[in-house]
Amino acid sequence: YVAALILHPRYNWSWLKKKWSYRQDWLKAADYRIRALWKPYSTFPLPTTPRPRPPPRIEHQTDLLWSDSEDDGLDQETEQKDEYQAWIERAQQREIYRPLEYWTSNTTHAQWPRLSRLAIDIFTIPAMSDDPERTFSSAGLMVRPHRGQLNDSSVTETQCLKNWLKGDVVTMAVFASQMEEETTPIQGDDDDDEVAELPEVTMID
Repeated sequence: YVAALILHPRYNWSWLKKKWSYRQDWLKAADYRIRALWKPYSTFPLPTTPRPRPPPRIEHQTDLLWSDSEDDGLDQETEQKDEYQAWIERAQQREIYRPLEYWTSNTTHAQWPRLSRLAIDIFTIPAMSDDPERTFSSAGLMVRPHRGQLNDSSVTETQCLKNWLKGDVVTMAVFASQMEEETTPIQGDDDDDEVAELPEVTMID
């Protein structure tokens, strides 16, 4: 509850402190818990993409004041700044109503690379347990005694694909097209009727 409110651009800490101003002890405990939740995310490694540098051009001696070394120092200072602390210090964005859509945008991810990972993990938690329970029941119906040789990966991938199809994440046409590409015989270099061996396909009754 606390993490979802703090990481929601429309609310943040300012809203929480206003609504719970009469429970300072609860606010302190909530602050401690959210910082403990943030701690492992704060050290996640970031992808290193070298910044392109323009060709050196020094026309005046004053240009030396803006050397690359000073620019690097500014970049390092920005990278080392705690994202969570910077987030709770910013103003509310009352025009944003969909926090997950906000955190999954490329712009937000570039600005908050570590904090966005925490936010996405928080906002993708199902509000109810109906979907996980349905998936569990569906997997139980799939793994029957005569399918005892199914491994964990097969069950996981099948249930994942089933949920994707149900949620329109992928369409059956796209999936069928992909399967057709993977199972199409590949003609050899020789001018004969031999074809490459097809990958082994496990058929599930």
